[in-house]
Amino acid sequence: YYRYGSLHANCLGLEVVVPSSHGAEILNLGYDPVSHLKDNTGYDLKHLFIGSEGTLGIITRVALLCPPLPSSLGAVWLTS
Repeated sequence: YYRYGSLHANCLGLEVVVPSSHGAEILNLGYDPVSHLKDNTGYDLKHLFIGSEGTLGIITRVALLCPPLPSSLGAVWLTS
């Protein structure tokens, strides 16, 4: 959690099925690489669906930010 952040912050896009009066609708809350990652113009529906735990709709696809693995791992043994 401390190294890469929360899963909530690493979610780039969602595809959600929501109920409607005409059946089910598919919302694509996808990641747009041209837009900025920080946006404060209103409610972020992507994070609203993540926090609702399935009560607002069913998440069918997820796009996640996967950080690269470190090039090397090291360990230190300290003795006094």
